[in-house]
Amino acid sequence: MTICKRVGIEDLAFHDLCATCITEWFEQGMMPHEVMYLAGHSGIDTMMNYYVGIRQSIIERARAASQRALGKDFGSHLAVFAKKAG
Repeated sequence: MTICKRVGIEDLAFHDLCATCITEWFEQGMMPHEVMYLAGHSGIDTMMNYYVGIRQSIIERARAASQRALGKDFGSHLAVFAKKAG
């Protein structure tokens, strides 16, 4: 990639750009079937396993959504879940 060489990025592959784009689409709230269609993937497993990255912002949104859904009792619900999982 000539552009990458110009700015001093040596180890970037085309799939890195695809993964960034797909992750951005998810982070902006697009649905999996929409992203799959736009990315030209025929199966969701490949897309999710190889192209979607987990960012701190996604984790923070999930935490906030859980807190909204569970309200004040979030801590007690989390403790029960952790107890069942452990």
